[in-house]
Amino acid sequence: MNPVQQAKGRLRGVPLRVKLVAAVLTLVAAALVVISALTTYFLRSYLVGQVDAELRSASVSVGRVLPDLEAGRVRAALPTDYVVALGDPEQTRIIGYDPNLSPDDLPRVPSDEAGFRNLEGEPFTVPAQDGGERWRMLYRELPDGRVLAVGQHLTDVDLAVKRLVWIDLLVGGAVLILLASIGAAIVRTSLKPLVEIERTAGWSAARC
Repeated sequence: MNPVQQAKGRLRGVPLRVKLVAAVLTLVAAALVVISALTTYFLRSYLVGQVDAELRSASVSVGRVLPDLEAGRVRAALPTDYVVALGDPEQTRIIGYDPNLSPDDLPRVPSDEAGFRNLEGEPFTVPAQDGGERWRMLYRELPDGRVLAVGQHLTDVDLAVKRLVWIDLLVGGAVLILLASIGAAIVRTSLKPLVEIERTAGWSAARC
């Protein structure tokens, strides 16, 4: 007997109530996985969209006080968790970032102005230099022709998404356990007449 036939034989030996409960739990688990994946995707998209909006606003406000920032006089213009870099024909450099971050926590920026210009457009995600954190970066051209880069790390976004995933796992597991208990009781009660008929038929056959 090959393995497939052995598996079929074992499956036939599984009680009907177990098959019914397992089938229902499988469908519920699949539904929970789909719901969890969709909610995680939409939450991440929403939070990243909020970060992108903040980057666009910050790029405008930082651009207005850029001379003071370059001179080190207006550190208050830099929001927390941000990094600001500037690209011009002479050099590219990071001109400000959250003092709670180390240089390795910052994202890499292009080494020349052409690299800055190639990244102009919509915000995008890049890793930090040490690969630990992820950053959302926005590059835009200033009125004087230079290119400004503003970024915010996505630690809060990632933590929120991870927290949601753990909540989904815990709630989903609790739901499956509860449904398994209730489903087993309902199926056992519903199939009780059939079990009694089966037993009666077995006794009758034994007497014959």
